[in-house]
Amino acid sequence: MKKLLYPILLVSIASASRAQDFLPTFKASSDSLKKYVYFLASDSLKGRRTSSQGQEIAAAFIAGKFKEAGLTPISPTSATPFYQPFALYTAPISFKEAAISIKGSSKKVYLFSDIMLLSESGIANTSVTPYFGANGSQPDSTSYAPVLAAESIDDGLSKLSRAYTESKDAKRTFLLVLPSQKVVEFNRSRLIFSASLMQKTNKDGDTLFYTPMNDPVLAKENIYYHKVLPFLAKHPGISILLTDEIFLKKLFSKDDLEGYPQVNKASVGKTLVISGSCAADKLKKIQTENVVGVFEGTKKKNEAIIVCAHYDHIGTLKNSTSTPTDSICNGADDNASGTSAILEVARLLESAKSKGYVPNRTIILVAFTGEELGLFGSDFMVNNPIFPLSKTVAVVNLDMIGRSNGTHFDSDMYAYPLTLGNPSSKFGQCLSQSAKIAKLNINNTISERELELWTHGSDHDNFVKAGIPAIVITTGEHADYHTPADEASKINYPRLERITNFTFYTVWKLANQ
Repeated sequence: MKKLLYPILLVSIASASRAQDFLPTFKASSDSLKKYVYFLASDSLKGRRTSSQGQEIAAAFIAGKFKEAGLTPISPTSATPFYQPFALYTAPISFKEAAISIKGSSKKVYLFSDIMLLSESGIANTSVTPYFGANGSQPDSTSYAPVLAAESIDDGLSKLSRAYTESKDAKRTFLLVLPSQKVVEFNRSRLIFSASLMQKTNKDGDTLFYTPMNDPVLAKENIYYHKVLPFLAKHPGISILLTDEIFLKKLFSKDDLEGYPQVNKASVGKTLVISGSCAADKLKKIQTENVVGVFEGTKKKNEAIIVCAHYDHIGTLKNSTSTPTDSICNGADDNASGTSAILEVARLLESAKSKGYVPNRTIILVAFTGEELGLFGSDFMVNNPIFPLSKTVAVVNLDMIGRSNGTHFDSDMYAYPLTLGNPSSKFGQCLSQSAKIAKLNINNTISERELELWTHGSDHDNFVKAGIPAIVITTGEHADYHTPADEASKINYPRLERITNFTFYTVWKLANQ
């Protein structure tokens, strides 16, 4: 048996080698790539912002191409069989239009620090005078705000409910005072959306925060969205000025606050003047979707390689001048280029199958949405996998593969394939062999700044955090990044064709390791 082992091994290696010999005969179409990029980056899609009509059109286009390529849908009985739908929530919070001051005082008041305005209907251009009542005394005018001291949000909401019922006013503003630390905790909880840098500015100048939580009203880690918004919705006549005992001292004298929080005498504080408007916090549910197609393998079809690219972008910029300018961020390189490449990979897989070639492992093709808002599409897939993560061997992510960074000329046929996580030692071999076939230079060293950017800056990162090794392929950043100048006419299509070939060869080799 030992004597036979060597020739058998040689035969096996030779057979495996011949099985890969067909790869150079399959090549991407530069014309197809160009058509895809021009469609996805057209003005009609208005920058493909997540949940926008343009993003929806792009999703339907990608799903159609997956169907043409013969990929298997993930929800065959659904009206949109290639979609993996999920919800995001967005809340506009206006930081700049409202200002608050103390009448007759030069002391500056900071919104979201000294005091927070919480209302179901919004607060605009009004004056409110806080007061402590005693022996049932209460000013008749609703421009007076009762001061309620509480130990926690739960305690405060309970007292607010009782006080509002007792006041018998349709509308009433209350000054709710919590211990300083509780206000800090509440402030952080209220702005929890900012933790992952999901801040975007809408056309009205408000800041939008996005969260992938299934239902923020039920997300108990967020005090504001779990408790306060439902309370305000139930009591639309209540407006809350939330502050702490430190700011309270700016409104009342030392004598007025004697015995605080048990103040036993009627005291009227300094008037708070609210200029401009503070919009009501409204939690809006938005629907969006990843687009997913499956190419089933053979001998190891219970294992998978994911090849992916995000197809969303940032939408349009607000035009701050009266002069008409291009405000649509078309995102040709970011990331119509990567999306177009996976569409061609899908076509090449089907073409190979038609000639009798099918890889051992299953290949899953994914176009992610929500990437620009915080890698939400990939986050959702990792937490709701369509294929067991334990059986997912690798992720190949394409992001910005159509332009040149500052260290290359357009004539350079290059790409940066960065391996992340704990890749197999064979990853490098696959990349080198594939680059040789595709005639692509992958031996350049990316700058440390860009390496840091790409390590965590795209959808592969969620998979790496889940323990799945990844390859991210990019040509690097450029001056038109996230600007209206990222146009389809600037894409280097000959190089995009080679990178697409390189991707197909790499994915095929990984699927047959």
